[in-house]
Amino acid sequence: MNIDNNNNQSLIQNLKNDINIKEKELLSLKNELNIKKKELNEIKSKNMIDKEQIFSINFMSVSHDKIFPVSCSNDDTIVKFEELFCNQYPEYKNHNTYLTSNGNPVKRFKTIKENGIKQGNTIIIDTYEG
Repeated sequence: MNIDNNNNQSLIQNLKNDINIKEKELLSLKNELNIKKKELNEIKSKNMIDKEQIFSINFMSVSHDKIFPVSCSNDDTIVKFEELFCNQYPEYKNHNTYLTSNGNPVKRFKTIKENGIKQGNTIIIDTYEG
């Protein structure tokens, strides 16, 4: 009977050790979960900031008869939207174009921000022979 008691004690000790190991694993997983939650919140916060940076501007013909509103961010290049405008109004594909905003020339291969364009601004598209 002493052997059974020793076996039981050994089994109990093994189970206690297993419980301790599992508790440590659980604590480690909880810590990892908390870290991932913080990372997720940072990503969500960054996405909200990115969404706030999206705004609209208008492309308009010099005669004001063709208007093309676009949603953009500061990092978008002008040429991307000029191409969309020309796809919408294909007659502009046959001409050289000149862009201005607020009386200033717009550099088509620079970004919205580099051109100093802000929310609600209009980019005027004029044509010329060249």
